[in-house]
Amino acid sequence: FGYPDVRPRLSLHRRDDLSKHFISSAIISLYAGEEIADMLGMQKELDDIDRHSGFDLSDLVADKAGIRFAEFASASGESARAMQQRLAVLDSDTALLPNPRELPHREVSESLGQLKEEQLASYLAKLDREASEWVAAIDLYQLF
Repeated sequence: FGYPDVRPRLSLHRRDDLSKHFISSAIISLYAGEEIADMLGMQKELDDIDRHSGFDLSDLVADKAGIRFAEFASASGESARAMQQRLAVLDSDTALLPNPRELPHREVSESLGQLKEEQLASYLAKLDREASEWVAAIDLYQLF
């Protein structure tokens, strides 16, 4: 109708898609549970393998961070207040999720391209564990 678009742009590490992964995984985990949010995040990346965008490790890590954030922000009144206090003084996106530039994207892409079908499940489980570990190492998520 000719009105300017005044919606705020949310991004993490200057990527709109990372904020979408983070927020959607947090919401899904709150309403459907962490396992469902985890499964949907991984399935989305698997679907992307066959598309132009490919598997993006940063997306998976943002999913994990969103799930972890929701877990701590909603565990109890005390944890919610502690999370609010910490969020009020955050000074960078790396306080919420690891910097995508520091993740081993090239190694993951090369490995996915060389894996045999029977190796894929165990490799994805390894990536899933590593993504969880990278998020768990963030100070914000060590408070609880």
